[in-house]
This record gives sequence, C-alpha cells and structure tokens, in this order.
Amino acid sequence: AHELFSMSLRVPDPVRAMLDAMAVQAGVSRNTMAIDVIRAGIQDVLSKLPDGLKDELIEEAGGYL
Repeated sequence: AHELFSMSLRVPDPVRAMLDAMAVQAGVSRNTMAIDVIRAGIQDVLSKLPDGLKDELIEEAGGYL
C-alpha cells in the first residue's frame, strides 16, 4: 500500500508486447505487470551485489520493495 508516482518510461516495442502478453495471462493491468517485473529485476540485481553496497542502496531508497 505504497503511494504511487507517475513516471514516463519509453520501452522498445518487443518489451511492451511482452509486458502486455504477461499482463493478459496474469489477468492484471500493464501497469501492475510492469511494477512486478521492475521489482523482480531490482531484487535480482540486489541479490548479486556485495552486502555493503546492497545495504547502502536499500537504505538510500528507504527500505525494501
């Protein structure tokens, strides 16, 4: 239940098409799917960073996703 912020993001058409296909399969909006995919990507990147850097980024961002 976090506050949502509007942001513009330009993506290549194949990325848009994949997000749309995933959203349809999951029965959610494109926006919801994009948020889920971005969260998963961020978590994947964080999992590959050294603990100190990961902790610094999490603190700077205000906590976990």
